[in-house]
Amino acid sequence: MNKELMLLQGKRLKEIRKIMGKTQASFADWLNEIGITGNYGEPYKERTIASWETGRRALPNTVKKAIAENITLANGHIQYAYLDGESDNITPMPFDKINNADHITEISKSIKSKTFQILSAYNIDTHFVNWLLCKKDFLEWFNYEYKREWTTDNFIKYAFHGGNKEDPISERIKYDAMFSDWIKKGYYDIYPYPDSDQKIRFVLLLDSPIGDVGFLAFTHNDLLHIKELQDKALEYINLLNIKSLMDSGKICTD
Repeated sequence: MNKELMLLQGKRLKEIRKIMGKTQASFADWLNEIGITGNYGEPYKERTIASWETGRRALPNTVKKAIAENITLANGHIQYAYLDGESDNITPMPFDKINNADHITEISKSIKSKTFQILSAYNIDTHFVNWLLCKKDFLEWFNYEYKREWTTDNFIKYAFHGGNKEDPISERIKYDAMFSDWIKKGYYDIYPYPDSDQKIRFVLLLDSPIGDVGFLAFTHNDLLHIKELQDKALEYINLLNIKSLMDSGKICTD
C-alpha cells in the first residue's frame, strides 16, 4: 500500500473516531470489546491506533469492516469504501442530501421520541422541562454537570459544538452521529480529557433554545435534580392555583 493512501485512511479513521466521541485508548477498547484483535489475538493498544492514524502502519481490513458493520449514522452506515479511500462519501447518502428537510425532520422526530421516553422514566413532565429551559437565567442558577469546567472553559464546544458555520456538512454528520448513538444506546459518553479515559455519561441530550450553547446534556444526577425541582415547583403551583395554566400550555411550553 502506498504512503499517500495510508495517510488518507489514517485521517479518515481519526475523523470517525472523533465522531464516535472516543479517545485512541477508548477506541482500542471498543475494538477489543467487539472481538477485533491483533495478531495472535492480542488486544489493540492506544499506540497501535496512533500508528494507523498517522499513516505509519496500514489500517487492517478487519478494522475497516468492523467500523462499516457496527457504526451507523442517522443517514446510513459508514461505508467501507470511505475508509478504504475509494469513496469520498462517509455514508451511502451523498453529502448534499444530508441537510435536506426530510432527513432533518426524521432525526428531530427520533430525538423527541427518545426525550419523551427518558423524561417519562424519571417521572419528569415535558412541559416542566420546556418551562425550565425558557428561563433566561437557567444556565446561571442550575448547576448541572454539563456546565462544569471539566478541562477548559470551552468544554461545551469541545463536547458537542454549537455549530461550525464554515463546515456545515461536517457539523451535520457530527450531529447525526451523536444523536443516533444516544437514541440507540440511551446514553452518550464524552471523554473531555484528551489524554485520559475519564468519561462523562449523559442520559439526555437536547437541542438548546439558549443563545449559542448549541446542545444541552444532562446526567442521571441532573435528571434527579430536575425531578426535585419539579416536585417543589408543583407544590407552589398548587398553592397559587395556576396548575391549570401549565396544563393548558400557557406557561412557555414551546
